[in-house]
Amino acid sequence: MSSIAVNEANTRAATSEADRKKIADAYDQVMSQIEQESQQAQQEQQQSAKSEAVTVTGGRWKGDTTGTGYGEGVVTVRNDGDKPLSIITVTVAKLDAGGKVTGETYPQMQSALQPGQSADIEFMIGPDEQNVTHAQATAISYASDKNGTGFTQYNVYNAPKIAVK
Repeated sequence: MSSIAVNEANTRAATSEADRKKIADAYDQVMSQIEQESQQAQQEQQQSAKSEAVTVTGGRWKGDTTGTGYGEGVVTVRNDGDKPLSIITVTVAKLDAGGKVTGETYPQMQSALQPGQSADIEFMIGPDEQNVTHAQATAISYASDKNGTGFTQYNVYNAPKIAVK
């Protein structure tokens, strides 16, 4: 191999290495930006969770209180905000023994819930839903004024499971 060919090969290798370094640096910048945006999104989500006005604080199963075969339960919520809230709706998942969601119900509280106040929101499970063993709140929505406007909705995580039947 001639010295010219060797020099050309070395030049191409050096150019190729420089290009590889530029690509690696660009990749590192993009990955750093993605990581920063991910951290910012997590912080915003945590801040949002802290500012959620309604918290699920518990629940219980009351059973068939009417003799009709329909079971009743309650989800207890608390207004952790600084203003009255209305039209509070809790999405309650109906779970089978394996934890699979078999349906949902959407009980609603019509009266205003004052700041710091707790209330029980009742839900029902029908006699034809024998496979339901637990119920669990999975989402909340509410209006921030009594006219039913200014709705807020968010998912609920780690709400207690309520054993039914």
